[in-house]
Amino acid sequence: MIEKNAGPALMLEDLSTAWLKRRITRLEGMPGLNNAVGSVQMEADILACKHPVFPPCSGGDETTGLTLIGQKHLAQVTDWVNIRWTAYQVERECTAGPWSLQSRTAVHPGEPLIAVELTIANQSAAKQNLDTGFLLSGRSRNTGAEG
Repeated sequence: MIEKNAGPALMLEDLSTAWLKRRITRLEGMPGLNNAVGSVQMEADILACKHPVFPPCSGGDETTGLTLIGQKHLAQVTDWVNIRWTAYQVERECTAGPWSLQSRTAVHPGEPLIAVELTIANQSAAKQNLDTGFLLSGRSRNTGAEG
């Protein structure tokens, strides 16, 4: 017998994978996100996505960007990027030297839009100068005219 005041058996937060260890130099299955107008697959980079498909545009084998720390590709300064898929976003995290990097990526409902929230934090007690950059695909770049 089920109690009338019992909560739902399954919550939206329950729909997620365990944290997956991924490296950009290894071919492995990666989580993806979609909405009514397109889809995108994650990359083992804290910022990048791959295979964006939002008809009529398709980025087949394209990666949207690469993260640089100290003028080196992220794969050169960290062993792994941990990735977790949830029903509405993909979370990614890694460390590179004193830096903790975390991101959340989501596809905007009903729009050909991918939003990435990136947080970089100094994990050491000493002050550090952050030298970071991003190499973005021409299709993933906002020139400022778009808002």
